[in-house]
Amino acid sequence: MCKESVRNVKRQYRNAERSRRMIRRAYVELLETRDRASVTVVDIAERADLSRNTFYAHYHDIDELTEEIQDDFLLRLRAYLDEAMEEEQFDDPLPLLNRIGEFIETNRAVNTVLIAQSDSSAFLDKLKNEFVARTMVNVDETLVADIEGTRRFLCFLAEGAVGMYRRYLMGELDVDMSELSRQLRDIYMAGIKLYQ
Repeated sequence: MCKESVRNVKRQYRNAERSRRMIRRAYVELLETRDRASVTVVDIAERADLSRNTFYAHYHDIDELTEEIQDDFLLRLRAYLDEAMEEEQFDDPLPLLNRIGEFIETNRAVNTVLIAQSDSSAFLDKLKNEFVARTMVNVDETLVADIEGTRRFLCFLAEGAVGMYRRYLMGELDVDMSELSRQLRDIYMAGIKLYQ
């Protein structure tokens, strides 16, 4: 491939990525004031100042766009959990909880839309299941007195943590993110002792 062709390919890639970012940003902005069911492709295209054809060049429909945003969140969560596993942070999960909290704060608009929307229950279930599955894979069953109790505790913890993050994003909690992380750590530390 000649240098000019390589430059053209890179430019097209950058343009495509820019269009995708604009579409995602427009979608999130619309979801800050409306529910998902009332947002149309036309709304997104107008908000992004792009054509409908540009939207359809990148996404089959709004569900695919939503799924991509959710998958990005799950990918980040997996990375944080895997890193915590490698660094054995489950004796004290505060560094992990702080990283999750920083991610939630840094991407607050997107995360509020993902977690706090009234129709987000399927995504919230994915989050909870991901946390439990990723954590259970790394549980050394020879060191745990009650593996099923541990699984139930992790399900309880996932339900509670996701619920607390959701309430935090909805403005229903009177704590900052670092305090919420400490409280979740304390609950984890108290509960996990029951199953070791």
